[in-house]
Amino acid sequence: MKKDNVDLKIRKAMVDMSEDVQPSDDMFERIKSQIEFEQSRKEKVVTMKRNRKMLKVASVACALMITTVGVYAGGKAIGYFGSSSSVYKYKEVPTIEQMEKETGVRKAFVDEFTNGYKFDGAVIEDLNTTGSNGDTLDKTKAMNLVYKKDGYPEIFVDAHKKMPSEIALEEQNGYRNVEVNGTKLFVSTTNMRFVPPEHEKTAEEKQLEKEGKMTISYGSDKVEDKKSVTVAWEKDGVRYSISSLSDEGMPEQTLIDMAEELI
Repeated sequence: MKKDNVDLKIRKAMVDMSEDVQPSDDMFERIKSQIEFEQSRKEKVVTMKRNRKMLKVASVACALMITTVGVYAGGKAIGYFGSSSSVYKYKEVPTIEQMEKETGVRKAFVDEFTNGYKFDGAVIEDLNTTGSNGDTLDKTKAMNLVYKKDGYPEIFVDAHKKMPSEIALEEQNGYRNVEVNGTKLFVSTTNMRFVPPEHEKTAEEKQLEKEGKMTISYGSDKVEDKKSVTVAWEKDGVRYSISSLSDEGMPEQTLIDMAEELI
């Protein structure tokens, strides 16, 4: 008998045997529950990564307000880019020593804000600025901390050493100023529109962008409108920002009060 025929008969016998084997009701429910759990876990991970990516784009656009329109003199940046892992590197608030080792910034952060937002995790972000011809001007690393509160949008807190090519907050448009404990805060609320890669801007969108009333970001699977609220400040050569992204927009005063706890 040829080997191919033997293999075929073995496979057929195994199929016939499997048809007679049925899992018990308990086993069936356990398998079903495990599959549903895995599906739910994967959906949550995808949603978390997607929301975090959207928020990061929004915080970059709002906290720095560096645009690609025009060229800044004196070697200043016209582009700003950030990238980080979606997996937390720190699951406890980084110590001052860890902050300094990772970013060069000596700063302690809170485990919980007085409004109930609690630390959830932190990642290291690679930042760089680019010039008019796309060349990299400066590079640095930032600590990006995520705070959560049940039923409320996530909040991101960023800290990094200010790069020489970054535009000073005082020189940027779109902010209102608030002074807290002797530190000037720059506060802004921006309309963010996330669109698919193939999206073509309408005349209305172009006009809103020109007027500074909207920021469009590519990479979403559908068109979504969000509001990004950011409070930014600089102190001792370090740039800080605290941002939130949601449908209605976090009250600016909420982030101002949280920023006060970090100053």
